[in-house]
Amino acid sequence: MQKLVEIVAELEAEFPGRHFTLDGHLVGSIGEVMAAYYYGIELYRASAEIHDGEIEGRKVQIKISQHVTATCCKECIRKWHKM
Repeated sequence: MQKLVEIVAELEAEFPGRHFTLDGHLVGSIGEVMAAYYYGIELYRASAEIHDGEIEGRKVQIKISQHVTATCCKECIRKWHKM
């Protein structure tokens, strides 16, 4: 994920005025696999209706959003956003 963010920053620096946003499908898929990895969620097939997976017998939906301050951790917030 970090490499994708770096590539976007490079493209936007190279082409001022153009925005290279990561699209919703890519971001959503990354969110699903991150949630599965960190929380032990068993994912259903891609694009399953209503729920994305389950953990301990409970069905779950996984949501992730992209925002100007979206990062993986507090260290990255300080590094990328000077916060």
